[in-house]
Amino acid sequence: MRAAVAVLSLSLLACAGRSGWTVSEARSCGERASPRVCVIAEPDYGHVLELGDAVALPGECVVGEDRGGGLLRVESRSPRDDTRARWLSVRRGKVTVVAIERDGAFEVDRRRCDGRPVSLGER
Repeated sequence: MRAAVAVLSLSLLACAGRSGWTVSEARSCGERASPRVCVIAEPDYGHVLELGDAVALPGECVVGEDRGGGLLRVESRSPRDDTRARWLSVRRGKVTVVAIERDGAFEVDRRRCDGRPVSLGER
């Protein structure tokens, strides 16, 4: 029983990985889709988001290679190279939508993948 609890605890804390993230044009996903992170397009303060080994601009999405998800380190970088970072929980079948503030902080919203396109317009 203790071994099962330990395995479950480790799986909940697993990292989503630093590699295997790619920019995707697809704006919709299915119920068992790989983890996806999208950046709201407007307002665009010139920040970019580094997610694993991918870089996303406002209005873009990145998709992780086929895995269940976990924690992903996300860093916003301003046009002046100021950075802010935090860990996000990303999951299979979910879209994590990030809105970048003027100061580089970001707000996060999670949506279920249901086949409908994810809107990345203004908040």
